[in-house]
Parts: sequence; C-alpha cells; structure tokens
Amino acid sequence: MFTVSEDAPGGRIDVELTRRTGFSRSHVAAAIRAGAAFVNGEPAKPSRILEPGDSVTYTIAPPVVLEVLAQDLPLDVVFEDETLLVVNKARAW
Repeated sequence: MFTVSEDAPGGRIDVELTRRTGFSRSHVAAAIRAGAAFVNGEPAKPSRILEPGDSVTYTIAPPVVLEVLAQDLPLDVVFEDETLLVVNKARAW
C-alpha cells in the first residue's frame, strides 16, 4: 500500500506499479484487471490516472516460473561446424 505524494506527477497506475514492483507492465495490467489493485478502496483499471493523495492498495503475485524440461529427440544433423548447425526437421502439421 502507498499514498501518492503531493509532488508526484499524475501517471497511470499500471506504470507506477510496474516501476515499484519490477514486474512487466503486461503482468501488472493483467493483475489489475483481475482485481489486485484498489485506489481509495475502489477497484482500479490499468489506465487509471493517479492523483496526489490517492491511496493505492495492491497485491500482485510474482509471475509463475515454468519449468522447461529437455527432451531427448533424435535429430538428423545435415551440417555442423563451430558457428552453424543445420538440422533436417520434420514437417509440422
């Protein structure tokens, strides 16, 4: 929770929360649309312009970290050197 200071220029809530949290603007905007941010006790929209004295409450969870697992796939290597790898890839449907 924070209160917008009197000397702060008016800016969008999604931009301010992005600056404060370090999360991407799209992540913050999605969280705001999902109801994670309130201005003066009322639900906010990502485009809401903050005014001096506004009280902002937010709960933005960090992005979910997905685990990527490598697969042991047979590859048809056509050419390989120090800077280039050419693979004969099966056609995608």
